[in-house]
Amino acid sequence: ISPSVYNNLMSWRANNLAEYNNVIEEYRFKIRHDAAWADSPYPPIFVTADALVVQHGHILLIRRKNAPGKGTWALPGGYIKTDESLEDAAIRELVEETELKLPKSVLRKSITKTQVVETPGRSSRGRIITNVVLIELRDDVSKLPRVKGQDDAEKAKWFSFADFSLLIQNNMFEDHALIIKHMLHL
Repeated sequence: ISPSVYNNLMSWRANNLAEYNNVIEEYRFKIRHDAAWADSPYPPIFVTADALVVQHGHILLIRRKNAPGKGTWALPGGYIKTDESLEDAAIRELVEETELKLPKSVLRKSITKTQVVETPGRSSRGRIITNVVLIELRDDVSKLPRVKGQDDAEKAKWFSFADFSLLIQNNMFEDHALIIKHMLHL
């Protein structure tokens, strides 16, 4: 690269060290992830489950603690275990990442829609097919349930639909903003 481009990059790095370190962490994650699957006879296909929880015109999101997507907002979710259903996986990940203190039976009864999202190329980790579970909590309570980021979530927080539309969607993990817009018709 030319000296002027190099100097601009070095200046950007010096002034944006935290962002630069995130880029390096993402790159290292990708290298390790790809190396772990390099000997597979076929490209791996992963299955995940995500929970889209809404109540009182709010969406429950988590801020990712680790790469990939460290610092971005996302739906609570993760990889399914071999012995659980997709709905069980979504609820397990929801509770693990947000400490949402509602009985699993209430969460299960509040599921109103499920959607498979299988677009090739939707993740830097390879082919990931996710199953999104829409959980619409009853609006007859006086306030939103308390949440707290846990496990691989740095933070858990309720966002109004307006805040999501104006602020948050530009800092969302992978295609999660598109999933939310599609499922909630925002």
